[in-house]
Amino acid sequence: MQNAPLVVVVFLGDRVPFIKRDPETIPANTATAQRKIAKKFSMRTGLPVVIVARPGTYGSSGNHYNRRQRAEFLALNATLDRLRQQYNIGQFILAGHSGGATAASALLTLGRTDIRCAILTSGAWDLLNRAEVLRKERGERSDAGKDITGLANPYDPLYHVDNIPPDPQRQILVIGNLQDQITPFELQVKFARALRDKHHRVALIESPAYPPEYHNLKGNQELKYVKQCTSARMAKR
Repeated sequence: MQNAPLVVVVFLGDRVPFIKRDPETIPANTATAQRKIAKKFSMRTGLPVVIVARPGTYGSSGNHYNRRQRAEFLALNATLDRLRQQYNIGQFILAGHSGGATAASALLTLGRTDIRCAILTSGAWDLLNRAEVLRKERGERSDAGKDITGLANPYDPLYHVDNIPPDPQRQILVIGNLQDQITPFELQVKFARALRDKHHRVALIESPAYPPEYHNLKGNQELKYVKQCTSARMAKR
């Protein structure tokens, strides 16, 4: 990875079901296991791949209950800075799923100019509205002003799109399923439109997903589109 002109950084989704479990019982919850997954991704994409564990997951310090707060995204932003400094990396392709997609999109809003492409699958945006929609569907009482985590003041990339630096070469892919029961597709569309309104290069893509929640997409979409991000055709568009 040293002196690599382009590195793929992967952010995984929320790990709420594992928060209270013994670390030894969490699948792939070792550095060795995560390195094997990264190596597999690297072989498939032809690029160096780094899996960055979000705070409070896979051994990273922090509290996963505090996800989607500004502090989470600042920590991830600092991680990218350290990676660039330590390994002399040129640019990043960010690939995130669900909460990982929200995290990747948050990094776009923190002023980074080293992101070549962002692949955002089943992302969560318009977080307070999403929380109310999910509460209503679950028969829970309204708790306006709080994210689904129960915390107020989430950092919502949808409302920080103005802070994304313009870059005609950067591509942003928003990928999801119309029937998504976890991150409503209409809110993914809302985020894509907000990007487009600010003249960013964004593609909204529908993808098959696994029932019954239609949240986890079929076919490793992140890896599929990494190759598209690096194609000469995309670079010239």
